[in-house]
Amino acid sequence: MKQQREKHQEWGLVLVVPQEANAFVADMKKASFHGKSVHIPSVYNEGFRDGVKFAPDNMLPGKDTA
Repeated sequence: MKQQREKHQEWGLVLVVPQEANAFVADMKKASFHGKSVHIPSVYNEGFRDGVKFAPDNMLPGKDTA
Protein backbone atom coordinates (compact mmCIF):
# COMPACT_ATOMS: atom_id res chain seq x y z
CA MET A 1 0.00 0.00 0.00
CA LYS A 2 2.79 2.40 0.94
CA GLN A 3 4.64 1.69 -2.32
CA GLN A 4 1.49 2.26 -4.35
CA ARG A 5 0.80 5.53 -2.54
CA GLU A 6 4.34 6.77 -3.19
CA LYS A 7 4.30 5.63 -6.82
CA HIS A 8 0.91 7.12 -7.63
CA GLN A 9 0.68 10.34 -5.65
CA GLU A 10 -1.84 11.72 -8.14
CA TRP A 11 -4.39 9.07 -7.13
CA GLY A 12 -7.10 10.11 -4.76
CA LEU A 13 -10.77 9.82 -4.02
CA VAL A 14 -13.11 12.49 -5.24
CA LEU A 15 -16.67 12.83 -4.03
CA VAL A 16 -19.12 13.44 -6.83
CA VAL A 17 -22.68 14.40 -5.95
CA PRO A 18 -25.25 13.56 -8.62
CA GLN A 19 -27.22 16.51 -10.02
CA GLU A 20 -30.45 14.80 -8.96
CA ALA A 21 -29.30 14.87 -5.33
CA ASN A 22 -28.37 18.55 -5.52
CA ALA A 23 -31.72 19.37 -7.13
CA PHE A 24 -33.60 17.42 -4.45
CA VAL A 25 -32.02 19.36 -1.57
CA ALA A 26 -31.80 22.74 -3.30
CA ASP A 27 -35.00 24.08 -1.73
CA MET A 28 -34.37 22.66 1.73
CA LYS A 29 -33.47 24.98 4.55
CA LYS A 30 -30.43 24.45 6.72
CA ALA A 31 -31.08 22.97 10.14
CA SER A 32 -31.10 25.52 12.92
CA PHE A 33 -30.63 24.77 16.59
CA HIS A 34 -31.00 28.39 17.66
CA GLY A 35 -34.74 28.38 17.99
CA LYS A 36 -36.99 29.45 20.79
CA SER A 37 -36.43 27.34 23.90
CA VAL A 38 -39.36 25.96 25.84
CA HIS A 39 -39.24 26.43 29.59
CA ILE A 40 -41.86 24.65 31.66
CA PRO A 41 -41.34 25.74 35.28
CA SER A 42 -43.00 22.68 36.82
CA VAL A 43 -40.79 20.29 34.87
CA TYR A 44 -37.67 22.33 35.65
CA ASN A 45 -38.52 22.42 39.36
CA GLU A 46 -39.16 18.67 39.47
CA GLY A 47 -35.77 17.99 37.84
CA PHE A 48 -34.06 20.42 40.21
CA ARG A 49 -35.60 18.75 43.28
CA ASP A 50 -34.66 15.32 41.95
CA GLY A 51 -31.07 16.49 41.43
CA VAL A 52 -30.84 17.90 44.96
CA LYS A 53 -32.00 14.55 46.38
CA PHE A 54 -29.38 12.58 44.42
CA ALA A 55 -26.94 10.46 46.36
CA PRO A 56 -24.68 7.66 45.06
CA ASP A 57 -26.54 5.12 47.22
CA ASN A 58 -29.85 5.75 45.40
CA MET A 59 -28.49 5.07 41.90
CA LEU A 60 -30.10 2.41 39.74
CA PRO A 61 -28.73 -1.08 40.44
CA GLY A 62 -26.13 -2.37 38.02
CA LYS A 63 -25.00 1.04 36.82
CA ASP A 64 -21.31 1.74 37.34
CA THR A 65 -20.00 5.26 37.17
CA ALA A 66 -16.39 4.17 36.64
